[in-house]
Amino acid sequence: MNKEYYNKFATGLIDGLLIRLDQDYSILDTIEGETRNQTKKVRIRNGSILERNVWIGEKNGHVMKTPEQSVHEWLCKLNMIPSTSQEIDYDKEYPSPFKDNVTKALLMLRWITGLQAMNRQNAVDITKEDLKEIGLEHMSVMDWKILFDKSFKPVVSHYHEGTWTVKIGSRDAVPGNGPGTIKIKVSQFSGLYNNIVKHHQRVLEDLKKQPVTNEKA
Repeated sequence: MNKEYYNKFATGLIDGLLIRLDQDYSILDTIEGETRNQTKKVRIRNGSILERNVWIGEKNGHVMKTPEQSVHEWLCKLNMIPSTSQEIDYDKEYPSPFKDNVTKALLMLRWITGLQAMNRQNAVDITKEDLKEIGLEHMSVMDWKILFDKSFKPVVSHYHEGTWTVKIGSRDAVPGNGPGTIKIKVSQFSGLYNNIVKHHQRVLEDLKKQPVTNEKA
């Protein structure tokens, strides 16, 4: 697996994380309606209305932006990188805007989606030993489950007797190139990054050694 597998994410995933975790990115604001006395509290995403069917007067100064535009412009602003509203550089790798544990969780997300892909998209069982193998045993299995449930909303996530069974939805799986994607720097956690890459390689090698079975239709 190449590096882009580990540092490329769906823009919607990063947008959702910023909405939930960064108060400056997403704030409540008052929008004036069609009549003088009509006002409504709506959530603004970096200058863009997050709630549909809301009339906006020109004097409010709020402009409609796609989640993609909002995320890229926000990351440019955080890192003092010049940006234009016309073109988005999809090859640009942005420094992570998140705290360390959330950035590590993004890498862990790629670990899980990689195992899912090798496991024919089935759910993945994670134990304390699995976390130890990639160097993430500083948090318990349950702690990681809670963080993932809050951050990524997995389609499967349940815990039983020390085992966390998890499956990440297709929206948060590895996206393609160009629109709908964004690169976030995760390689600063070199130990975790290398451990995940090596674990994926070991799993692939083990799968190659397994005998091929002919399945009858």
